[in-house]
Amino acid sequence: MSKESVAFLPEEAVQATKDFVGYIVDCEYGMSPLGMTGRADIQASPQLAVQIRTEAYERDQYEWYRPSKVKLTKWIYFIEALARTGALKDTVSSGKNVAEKLKNFAKSLVGMNFRWLEKMNMEGVVRPIERLLLPEEYLGKVEVQKAEEIETEDVVL
Repeated sequence: MSKESVAFLPEEAVQATKDFVGYIVDCEYGMSPLGMTGRADIQASPQLAVQIRTEAYERDQYEWYRPSKVKLTKWIYFIEALARTGALKDTVSSGKNVAEKLKNFAKSLVGMNFRWLEKMNMEGVVRPIERLLLPEEYLGKVEVQKAEEIETEDVVL
């Protein structure tokens, strides 16, 4: 039986990855950052949520990083990527306590423009990290317009 294909053979298929340029439009540290809640079966702890706007995708892209001192975690991979790209020097992490420092750090990330790459099956502490968006190249800061709040009014039907 001959191998036939319209465009390529099945064995030529590759893993889909994201590789795009986008800037951080919002970033928040907390228990439910950016209004996102985790799965009910996972113990909640504060994390950093990053919202990335790009022309490559119709919807904004998101990534969550749970602060940790442990190597081979999403947090450490993220901080190392910021350092490697030179963006870490443009962040602010001052404050009276860890939570305040992380909130200021989150604010300082807004407007940072990167080339992002989705990494797959990275080494993790307990098990491999299946997928992780990381900045690959720092392209500077852009001005981010705050979303206009829409006023609502009560409507009686």
